[in-house]
Amino acid sequence: MGASERETGCRAALLTPLGEGGISVIALDGHGAEAIADRCFRGRYGLPESEGLAHGTWRTEEGTVDEILVYRARPGRLEIHGHGGIGAARAILESLRREGVVIVSAGLLEEAGVDALSRAAKLALETAVSEPVAMRLLDQVSGASSRELLEVEALLVSGSIEVAKQRLETLLDHSRHGIAAHQGARVALIGRPNVGKSSLLNRLVQRERALVSETPGTTRDPVRADAVFDGWPVHLIDTAGVRAGAVPLEAAGIAMSWELAGGSDLTLVLFDATEAPSAEDLQLLEETAEWRRLLVCNKCDRRVDPTWERFAPGALRVSAHSGAGLEVLRGRIVGELGLDADLPAGCALLLTAEQADEIRAALEDLTVETRRAKERLTQLRLGHRGR
Repeated sequence: MGASERETGCRAALLTPLGEGGISVIALDGHGAEAIADRCFRGRYGLPESEGLAHGTWRTEEGTVDEILVYRARPGRLEIHGHGGIGAARAILESLRREGVVIVSAGLLEEAGVDALSRAAKLALETAVSEPVAMRLLDQVSGASSRELLEVEALLVSGSIEVAKQRLETLLDHSRHGIAAHQGARVALIGRPNVGKSSLLNRLVQRERALVSETPGTTRDPVRADAVFDGWPVHLIDTAGVRAGAVPLEAAGIAMSWELAGGSDLTLVLFDATEAPSAEDLQLLEETAEWRRLLVCNKCDRRVDPTWERFAPGALRVSAHSGAGLEVLRGRIVGELGLDADLPAGCALLLTAEQADEIRAALEDLTVETRRAKERLTQLRLGHRGR
């Protein structure tokens, strides 16, 4: 014992809040971490040889400190899961200090690249478009998502599978907010020519972004524009007008319209409220029925054809010309995207679809093997996956 920091090159940090009850998790990181832990750990099979868990006790010259589980996250990285009492956690940290390990804060350990989720949030914060989004990202920079994963991992280690499952499902349910904060939500506008898609896009972003013309087929390539609705970044996509008998170049744009609209987070299906529904309108109603969509009748500042009440009941009435109904439309867009929920302060959020996919995979793993789910979450937290 009593090795110097120069000899060990290791650092340790308490990753969970210091307090009574629950579970404490201490990270030991650096070259020689396994050798240091091996001097204090007593288990039937010793430390795990690869990514996995080992059960035993933590012992010092004074005797047994705590019954623990040791998890090997990767070479040179161990996590010690013990009881949450103040005494046990402090005793383990003190024994590591006597071994020459430098005890640091969880935040300082993150600066060395341990906490990949916080690091990703810090990069996302540089392009935050509003104060609400910045506040959500600051929570992640402060470790909200990493702490949530760490606590779920501890629940899995302790055998609280159902509670861990509920926490992961909640994290996944909130993921749309984190992804929208980081990447923005995609909203496509689709409709037949001259229903006012380009005019509506210009109104929504409050600047002239799309070319407006009375000539059908003017928009052949998608036009993209960024907006902020209720503090959330939204990427609007104006697509080619859908109609039969289009020339080949226009037809290619129409095919792209269907692809973009179908892959968006939300589609605004636009109609000309002054004209009776056409064959193209009815096709749009039918083929987008399973999509996440909003039906929008434009040009409501003029006389509205009464048949729309029957063909598109509940459709929003707006006017890209006068601006009528646009505030309601913006609010409905936020609501349909699921971004109007009142999340608790400090809520953990995933920031990418890839991270959300890893949580879904972890939930599937829980039905087969708890250890595999635990390893997946640790790898996500440390940046080995979901980046």
